[in-house]
Amino acid sequence: MHDLLQTYAHTLKLPSTVAYVGQTRDPDSRLARGRLPALHKLRAQYGLDHDTLILVVGLDVAVSCAEGDPAALAHNEHPLTSDMLEAERTDVIEAALIRYFEGATPRWRATDERKARAERLTAVQAANNLVQYTIDLALPPAETGCYSQLGSEFTSAAQRHLLSCYVADGQARVATMPLPTPAKGGRA
Repeated sequence: MHDLLQTYAHTLKLPSTVAYVGQTRDPDSRLARGRLPALHKLRAQYGLDHDTLILVVGLDVAVSCAEGDPAALAHNEHPLTSDMLEAERTDVIEAALIRYFEGATPRWRATDERKARAERLTAVQAANNLVQYTIDLALPPAETGCYSQLGSEFTSAAQRHLLSCYVADGQARVATMPLPTPAKGGRA
């Protein structure tokens, strides 16, 4: 049914609530078969009267700093080094989105997971001299259909979220930024 709603135009207002942000790290494809424990916890929390949809989003990362993008440097072109750099970037983005959509104390996160994430963020911040990063999260309606509005109990639903982020004491800190005004005759 969801494929039909996403593919064909309709006038239904379908609210979406982001309940959990995370990376699958799922080499056994448990997510595709509905066998991830986090998915079962969410399902139990929200009950059978709500559909649980999984949105898989790829990241497009652009780095701007005085030295240029570290991924473009010759010593980072080796596949293992490149993969490590991509994992670091994905981890800091994930941490910020968890903070934004799930709040300061996410209920689905165990203490050991939060501690490991704090240690990882601190290490990534120190290794990369990470000061500030911006997340521009927008899901184009042409690709996501009626599921382009993302919100949670901590943030209002919107098609685009522009976030200024930094790491402090091992925690991602997030502040919303105003969306740029579209140029005359253009779109944002």
